Amino acid sequence: MTGHPTVRQLLAGTVLDGASLLGGAGGLEQAVADVHLCAPTEPDLTRFSAHAALVLDDPSGYQLETLLPRARVSQASALIVHTATASVLSSTRWLADRLALPLVSASGATPLDLAQRLHALVHSAETQRGLTCARLAAHLSRRPASPASTVRALNTLLPARCAILSSEGTPLAGEAPTRQLDDTLRTAVAATIRDESGVLVALPAGTTGRRGAPLWLIAETPDVTDAELDTVKAALDIAAWAVTAWSTTNQLEAARDAAFQSSVLTELLTLGDQVTPPTVEQALEAGWTLDGWHIGVRIRPTATTTPRSQATTSRLRHALEFQGLVAPLVELGGSWAAWLSERDEPTPSRFSAIINAVRRSLTSIPGTALVAGIGRAQPGPSGLAKSLTEAWELAQIAGLSPGRHRVEHADTTDPRRLILTVASGNETVRRSHLLLGALLEPANKTLLDTLETYLTLESSASATAKSLHVHRNTVLKRLDRIEKLLDMRLEDPAIRFALRIACRAAR
Repeated sequence: MTGHPTVRQLLAGTVLDGASLLGGAGGLEQAVADVHLCAPTEPDLTRFSAHAALVLDDPSGYQLETLLPRARVSQASALIVHTATASVLSSTRWLADRLALPLVSASGATPLDLAQRLHALVHSAETQRGLTCARLAAHLSRRPASPASTVRALNTLLPARCAILSSEGTPLAGEAPTRQLDDTLRTAVAATIRDESGVLVALPAGTTGRRGAPLWLIAETPDVTDAELDTVKAALDIAAWAVTAWSTTNQLEAARDAAFQSSVLTELLTLGDQVTPPTVEQALEAGWTLDGWHIGVRIRPTATTTPRSQATTSRLRHALEFQGLVAPLVELGGSWAAWLSERDEPTPSRFSAIINAVRRSLTSIPGTALVAGIGRAQPGPSGLAKSLTEAWELAQIAGLSPGRHRVEHADTTDPRRLILTVASGNETVRRSHLLLGALLEPANKTLLDTLETYLTLESSASATAKSLHVHRNTVLKRLDRIEKLLDMRLEDPAIRFALRIACRAAR
């Protein structure tokens, strides 16, 4: 019955102007949820909806007196009779008072007209809600329902200030809400918050998953009636469909673009010096510049817990752009490739500035463990392939553990490059597969990962356990099994060094 008028409010309105309350004043605060035209001889009042006002045409004294108790049983809110006040018996008025069932005499309009006008009044909130939702649906269907256009329509039609937020609380359209919504945005459940500032409604949108809802519709108002609140919620439900459709379309387009860019970049890297005109044409279609000098950047996660998703790609792109690195960013084999293109050969100071900017970008993204390699500047399309290939080799030796750099860059004096060169030789790769043997089988991937982590972390079982999020005893058991499979003792420094190169080459 939320938002419906009470009997007292109906009596104070223009529809019942001139009507008289004959009895039942104790029920004037009852809400009226519906209106029905009722015959005085109606045998079954329970067929009418509860909390309704029943309009009767000139019942006799006996008929009205027998109707009152049955109307109370059927949970009627009021009886409105089209009859003269004088014709209603005193005993009937007394019974209405006893039952606290308002009995109203209205002799002006016909019963049908009176019932229709009362029905329109009682359902005015629902009618207004329907009109608002219809206007919103029409607006969203006439034009692309972007976040900005959706919020403009909501702000125009609703008595509230609306916005669309990301799951992190960043406004995509509209202004940020005045309340802190961190806990709410971590769920995928609609919420209505009432406090001294008013009311806030939060509705999830987009395809929800384990991490909650990707988008949220917010409506905030300092003061709202129950009926207006219902309208706000209904309108947000409609807008959520439009926002979800927009989000899904964007995701499909982003996935299509990512697949196209990944395909073109893979072809560029594969062709090397033999880049074909069709590949150049596709690169230009992707919006890439192939002329001039290129500095390749390869970024990879160091932990499987780092999500490789469109959201992570977007955050990484924003982090790079914030540091002044406006560059293509392409998802490639579980990692990312980016490059800076410049007309002239970059100076050493420019190269150093790029290294520092990449380092700041990676550290600015919370919840991720990213490292990078940066290749030296190379000219032309084939130079782009060479720089990105070199960047990927450098990214392989980058890391977050002690003794490693988060960002490795092209420097011929770095002793790490010597190890990298040795590990990339064909003969070394062949011998590494022989050395590691059974550890390269898919069933032993956990053992291989444990060995590589252990060797990377200076043979520390405790550090390995912390990195892999397992107990130290688990690491020790795995190392014992590795020694048995390889028939080697890991306490020998020479064997550890050989295995470290083998692990690098086998990857």
